[in-house]
Amino acid sequence: MDDSRWALIEHAQALRALAEQLGAHGVGERWKGPASRHCEAQLVGLEQELVSVARRLDVASQHAGVHSVWADV
Repeated sequence: MDDSRWALIEHAQALRALAEQLGAHGVGERWKGPASRHCEAQLVGLEQELVSVARRLDVASQHAGVHSVWADV
């Protein structure tokens, strides 16, 4: 596996870890009110976006190096 593919995989893993941390350390029950609900909604949206980007990086890592394979054919 080439370096670019490993880099994509590592970035995807880092984004998943960040999303997990956001979920674990969100607002929760520490404070309440409209600002709390808004903040929690923003954190959930950010967490979902991070997971989505991580998935796209996984797909990109699967295709990384494909052009070099075709060049050899």
